[in-house]
Amino acid sequence: MQAGVVHTLSDNEQREYIREIYQLASQLTGDFRLLEEQIRKLDKDVRIQMIDDATSRGNLLNEVMKQENVLSETEAGSAFEGFFQLLCDYNRVTEFREQLQYVLQTPAAKHLSLHQRQFLADLIAELSRESERVLRIRRRTEQELRAYIESGAMSENRTVGKLINKLEQLAVILRNEECNLKSNTSLSLSVGKIELSSPDSIRLKQPDEQLQMGLTTPHINSREPSVKMLASLNSVKVQEVAIKVKSMLMQNSPQTISQLIHQLPISEGLEELVAYIRIARAVKATELASVEEVIINDHQGNMLRASIPTMLLTPSLFPENIEDLSL
Repeated sequence: MQAGVVHTLSDNEQREYIREIYQLASQLTGDFRLLEEQIRKLDKDVRIQMIDDATSRGNLLNEVMKQENVLSETEAGSAFEGFFQLLCDYNRVTEFREQLQYVLQTPAAKHLSLHQRQFLADLIAELSRESERVLRIRRRTEQELRAYIESGAMSENRTVGKLINKLEQLAVILRNEECNLKSNTSLSLSVGKIELSSPDSIRLKQPDEQLQMGLTTPHINSREPSVKMLASLNSVKVQEVAIKVKSMLMQNSPQTISQLIHQLPISEGLEELVAYIRIARAVKATELASVEEVIINDHQGNMLRASIPTMLLTPSLFPENIEDLSL
């Protein structure tokens, strides 16, 4: 450099070096996945050791810590620890990102495919995702191991394992001694089936109370409706109300609903008031911003006060035939 002589790489050398950079970058994510598999294997080996050996909790935790140290010393663990420290250092991450951008801007980058260049450009983000995945799996493995040790399931699995081993040994003894497994024994088992449709069928049912027929009085069904039933079926005929409203508007127009009710008092309660509002809606009466109050009477003669929107009606809004209204 001091002599002013700069050695430039040939096209083949540039291709080899840029591909070597890509190969190293792709191996990093592979090392992270390898470390993830090793963590899973550690979890499995420790659980098997818990079942096979009558080891105390302290010794088990000590063994877990030793295995984690062994993982950190492997090639994949060392790569993860080194690049995880790099990712935690903002200055080093910035420098590493700038170096990657510089490499991708050199003419040698043309020897990489579009996918390979995109992979190198997103290498920092990819390593961050892989690191987070490894840390999450390691944290979950530690929590599950701790919960497994503290729950007492370890001793239960060990007991079940011992029983299974004992049964296997007895089965081998029976096979070696050539015992007739179909010989009759003095053991008798009560076999059969029981059918229960519901728990209620187990209990004894109580007899029904005797029906007293002497106190009943027969009644003959009436074929004519009573006055009380007809009164309850009495409803407001909206079309008749519409005819009255139109004739009233022909004499004096325009008028609001309260003015019409003042001239045609309501005696059917809220149902008849609703009929007035339905008529005004059907003819698309002009609705003002104000609200007006009306006093009406129901079927029993009780006075009711209601607030309704102010709607202005005119006879020109009504069709020639009232039946054409959608009421």
